[in-house]
Amino acid sequence: MKFKCEYLKSDKLTKTGTLYKILKSREIIIDEEKTKDRVIVKYIVQDDQYGICCSEYKPPFIDDEGAKKVDILILAIDEKNKKFSSWILDIKQSVGGENVIFHLLEQLQDSLKHKNALAVYMDDFREEQHLGFITHNLQIERIKESVKKREKELTILMTNGVMPLEMIFILGVDVIFKILISYILTFLLVYIFKGNILIDSMGNISILLFIMFSIVVISTVALSIVIVKKLNPEKIFRN
Repeated sequence: MKFKCEYLKSDKLTKTGTLYKILKSREIIIDEEKTKDRVIVKYIVQDDQYGICCSEYKPPFIDDEGAKKVDILILAIDEKNKKFSSWILDIKQSVGGENVIFHLLEQLQDSLKHKNALAVYMDDFREEQHLGFITHNLQIERIKESVKKREKELTILMTNGVMPLEMIFILGVDVIFKILISYILTFLLVYIFKGNILIDSMGNISILLFIMFSIVVISTVALSIVIVKKLNPEKIFRN
């Protein structure tokens, strides 16, 4: 596939948003002004192969305010074997805070779409895709704390959302079952103690039914409270 690219004369990539074709093995220098970092991309190009490199790439039909971009887009294309590799990378001063991570994910997500705008013209090629970031300060413990915090928030949402529906179904079936059993027991009692003064009239039978039904409702409510209090959202979520 012939992409419209410019040829990079110097070894330093200075112009953003422009695709540069790499036709021979060489090193490309990319400087990030915000972090004062320098990244060196080394291309090893063989026959029927070429590379494409760009800083802050997005398709020309996307508005500047319409999408986010990463610092580096790299393609290594093998025309003979119908395959290519892609790297979508962003340079960060540090990675650890939630805002930085969310912004990075948005950049990667949008830049993946930008890359796919090129990859769609190589739909008969096999792709090896890489997403990532470059930083001197990777704050692992801070990331773990953020993940743990989000896990707890998600667990609460699960408990307040999905779990009650499941519990309502389970407890509903339980109530129906207990009511059915209570009626069966009641009629058995009526049959066994027929003629007894306690059930010698329909009024007394109704009272007996009411008592049985009340016992069922009270026991069900008590059981529901115990089950809900015994729920461990974090344990449920992890399991």
